Amino acid sequence: MTQTLPDDTSQEQSKELPAGTPAVAFFLLSMIFALLTGASLYVISSPQLRKIARFEGTVRAIMAEYPEDIDADEFFKNSSDAIYGTLDRYSRYAPKKAYSQTVEEYSGSYAGLGVSIVSQSQGLLIASVNPDGPARVAGVKLGDILISADSIDLVGKSTQQASEILRGKSGDTVTVGLIRPRAQKALTRNRKGSLSIQVIYDTTFLPIARAAVPLRHVTLFGVTPNGALYIKLNDFGSGAFAQFKSALDSLRKSKPDSRGILIDLRYNPGGLLSESLKLADYFLPDETLLLGEKGKSRWSRREFHGWSDDQTDGAPVVIMVNRFSASASEVFSGALKYAGRATLVGDTTFGKGLIQEYNSFSDGSASKLTIGRYYFTGEQYLNQPGAKKVDSGSGLPPDIHYQFKTDGSLMQELGRMMLFTKFVARYQDRIIEAYESKSYDDIVSEFHHTATESGFTYRSELLQRANDLYLWASVYGTEKKSQQISDRILSKAETLEGNIFEMQKERIIRRLARLAFERRDNEKAAFLKVTLPNDPDILTCEKILLDSDTTKVGA
Repeated sequence: MTQTLPDDTSQEQSKELPAGTPAVAFFLLSMIFALLTGASLYVISSPQLRKIARFEGTVRAIMAEYPEDIDADEFFKNSSDAIYGTLDRYSRYAPKKAYSQTVEEYSGSYAGLGVSIVSQSQGLLIASVNPDGPARVAGVKLGDILISADSIDLVGKSTQQASEILRGKSGDTVTVGLIRPRAQKALTRNRKGSLSIQVIYDTTFLPIARAAVPLRHVTLFGVTPNGALYIKLNDFGSGAFAQFKSALDSLRKSKPDSRGILIDLRYNPGGLLSESLKLADYFLPDETLLLGEKGKSRWSRREFHGWSDDQTDGAPVVIMVNRFSASASEVFSGALKYAGRATLVGDTTFGKGLIQEYNSFSDGSASKLTIGRYYFTGEQYLNQPGAKKVDSGSGLPPDIHYQFKTDGSLMQELGRMMLFTKFVARYQDRIIEAYESKSYDDIVSEFHHTATESGFTYRSELLQRANDLYLWASVYGTEKKSQQISDRILSKAETLEGNIFEMQKERIIRRLARLAFERRDNEKAAFLKVTLPNDPDILTCEKILLDSDTTKVGA
């Protein structure tokens, strides 16, 4: 979601007029007459406004004359759904509660516990713990399962329902009940010799004082093995630029002879336009076009240009993007790409070249409406004006196409089922020991067994295509040789599928180790020990960065 920058020239101003003079009275009457007659003539001459007036008249007639009772809330919801449904997928009506939560999320902090949760059959699985939040201080750990808050049972609650219960007034205390898998030092086997996945849970209750939890836009940063500065930017919410600058300043101070900046915007959904423009300005020379905005009329067209010099001394920049990099992250990436300031590496971005703006109503609800398209240097649009679908954008093409290895379908599916997090809660110390000793065949085998027993099934795209080829050859193949070839391909694909955990054990142990160190120590320690020195995607992009320019970054 992107919001426009505040424009001082559009703010309403209140001025008192001198009273009691005939000239002022005549002037006011003249203006009122002109406005009323002008507005009436405009409505009469505008086909669109005539239809809107007809719509308004229909609503008034229904509410006044229809003999049955009308549920006003349902009537409005159905009407608004139909109205916004004719626009694009980003425009919508936001009820009071939803709009209030949106404002809170983009304000930079919220009052709560500082955890992210995922709904599970047993309760709410703790997927992450904010290191600056009260839950971390109270002892809540990654992999714990929330089952209650005071007297409220959380089992069966959705994440949205639970979030509303867990958030509240700063300073108020809530006692949470949670169950925690009992840690197992070693792998256990049953009487038949098979690995056992029986889990024993301990229950505890922790009083936690709600507090203002700062939203972390920059969670991970550090110096890569060969001296590049890496920063992971999660979103462009309020305060994102300040957090990014603080992280970069810290890295440049610790590594004054660093060799470039690596910015990770993978899975960054966007945020505030103002934050993305401030960050783009930080990297670009004064007066550079950052972004152009084209609205419905010629008067709603404007451009944003840089207002300061490049603060990074021209340091080489590589930006990591994928198809989930959207909105404000595309604004920042596009501004640097088309100015020739950065190299984009990865996949084509999401393609959201539209700008939305919230207009609040007196009851606390709001309208989120697309108000324009944006473009870069040379009028490069993501969503071309006049397109049949206003929300269909091509996305930013990367300068270097690269398929990130950590985005593999196996890892994504295991992560979606939260199997890594659940396993780490049981074998935290054993995983760390196996990772540090580089002897992890048993732990990966146990993880595979646990995943299978949990109902995990995996069917790769390769196997699906091999199976399709086999079926096609069986039905339509006229030559025996083609059937034999398709049979061998399917057999090979099935063999590879059966060994997929063994083939990807390096990725699996890295993910398990990162979560284990995070649970024992903290997220930053896990990142510096496991991810930064070993992640193949970061190391590949580091090489691209270092090969692009040997210029040193000034301190």
